[in-house]
Amino acid sequence: MSFRLTKRALVLMGVYTLEGCSGAPGPQSTPVKTATGVTAGGAWVLELETSIPSLQGEQRVAVGEDVRAGRLLPEGQLVHVDVSLPAFNPTFRGVLGVTTSEPSGCDGKSNVELRISETGSTHSVAVQSIPVQAGYLWTPVVLDLTPWAGKTVALGLRARSESSDCRAQVALGEPRIVAGSDESSQTPPDIWMIVVDTLRADRTLGEHRQVQTPNFDALSSRGVTFDRCWSTASWTREAVFSLWTGAQPEALARFDPAYQQSLDDQRLLPRDGLSLPRGVPTIPEGLSDSGYRVVGAYTNPTLPPGTGVDRGFDSWWFLGSDPDLIERLPAQVAETDDRRPRMVYAHLLASHMPYDYRPEYTDRHLGLRSVSTTNLPDSLNLDQLNSTAAMPIEERERASAYYDGEVEQVDRWVGTLLEALENTASDRPRWIFVIADHGEELWDHEGVGHGHTLYEELLHVPLWVVPPTGSTLLPGRNLQTAVSLADLAPTIAELTGLSWPNVPGARSLVPDLRGEPLPQAALNRTLMASGSLYGPRRRALLHDGLKLTQSLAAPKKVRVSRLSENETEVAESSEMTRAAFETRWNQLLGTLPWTAASADALPEEPAIVGLATDEDDEAAQLEALGYHESMNGP
Repeated sequence: MSFRLTKRALVLMGVYTLEGCSGAPGPQSTPVKTATGVTAGGAWVLELETSIPSLQGEQRVAVGEDVRAGRLLPEGQLVHVDVSLPAFNPTFRGVLGVTTSEPSGCDGKSNVELRISETGSTHSVAVQSIPVQAGYLWTPVVLDLTPWAGKTVALGLRARSESSDCRAQVALGEPRIVAGSDESSQTPPDIWMIVVDTLRADRTLGEHRQVQTPNFDALSSRGVTFDRCWSTASWTREAVFSLWTGAQPEALARFDPAYQQSLDDQRLLPRDGLSLPRGVPTIPEGLSDSGYRVVGAYTNPTLPPGTGVDRGFDSWWFLGSDPDLIERLPAQVAETDDRRPRMVYAHLLASHMPYDYRPEYTDRHLGLRSVSTTNLPDSLNLDQLNSTAAMPIEERERASAYYDGEVEQVDRWVGTLLEALENTASDRPRWIFVIADHGEELWDHEGVGHGHTLYEELLHVPLWVVPPTGSTLLPGRNLQTAVSLADLAPTIAELTGLSWPNVPGARSLVPDLRGEPLPQAALNRTLMASGSLYGPRRRALLHDGLKLTQSLAAPKKVRVSRLSENETEVAESSEMTRAAFETRWNQLLGTLPWTAASADALPEEPAIVGLATDEDDEAAQLEALGYHESMNGP
């Protein structure tokens, strides 16, 4: 037998070596050959190969209705491997399950023994004995190897059946060695992520706003509010790519020619358009590999399966409305095994066009703006709004009042969703993240909608982080440090003990949450954005209230503006400005820590549970939200 890296692991960063076994194998043992390769930021994704038929090749193993990639362990045989462990908090992780073809009366009771010893030592220690039986659940395995950090050890597994009256086999799924953070030895926390589509920061932050958001305010009281968070894109799909990877949209385009080609051809929508490169891993994938149950639901049809946003999810449900999501997602979460940590993702759409008329909220905002309440339409969409300066002021004010009413509605729905999820919560700690993917222009710069510029009304988004109950973190803090939506990927990785590479343009916010002194690089940081949906691609840099923007349709001109002056241009463009901008941009963009050349060798992505829509339905849904096939935009 030998251990080797999966094709997926071969495209990831960081080099380690699996040392070959020395000495002869013991009785009923399977020897190990030497293997070398690359890891996912320190986590070996190990694949079993042997001449034993039950261990040849990857299999789809069903434990109840939960089908995963796994290997069937030979009955009674010791399978072992010598591993050079990383020097910091190494952990063996995987899942065990029993599969049987017998009638349901078979309990399939088995026992799996995990053994460990230092290489060269004749003394073998039984570290953990795990009972498993046939049923509907895989059993997570987490073995702390910290006492052997930095050493070469022999790991062994032996499965023995305790049932003589039926035929059952033990399966081992997703075995790997993880080099974790200082959080990895603690109970893995649940992660709840709510993304509110098209939510402007100025409607939810600050003392002088007119929009009433009691549930967002409660998040501020319970946790930490980041007042200066920037998205990486002015539309949803590329923002979510950054959310799950920490990568800037332009970095993904440089990484994958197909991504760049989709941008050049304006093939962004629908589902056969822009996709996350397959060589780039995601946080949901990493959590799923670590034993998390990952459940997601969304109401924005720009996030269909197959574009990469669903990668790593056990289920990825498109639901027709926010109320439908709020009702069905908690019920789905309640059905999952709470003995496993869970990541729950919800993407709400209420503040996106069309803006619906909601009397309980809209009427107050119409009154505040002195707008007539007669002959009010049920909703407003792009085809009813004129984005030019010729649009009457009253019509602009009416649309803004509709939008503000939608913000108040989505605030109530976020509160309802969190309350419903609380009823499904386990005793394990949980972190709650609530963020917007991007904002919305309401004639701030003579336009309306999103995806067409990189102005502040589209990039400045609210971010709330609520720590677990009983946390020592001081709640009710508003932080002024400039941060990015892309920072959530390394933040979640650190909080969950998931090893994650250093991605240019993203950093963990855990020090901010803990109130630790930040290094000068974090305090004096330059933020980036590059994702847009309509028209020419753009780049933007933000530093200390100064913003530089470049359109790739006219790259010689770099616009310099100040946020405090509504982004009014404050300096003329020059060759020096352009050269300095592009030098700084390339420095910050850097190189992604993955290898694109091996992406074609990756296996096909597995299908996930979800509600699929055909292309015609999807196109109709997108058009109803104001997206147009021509992609010319507002």
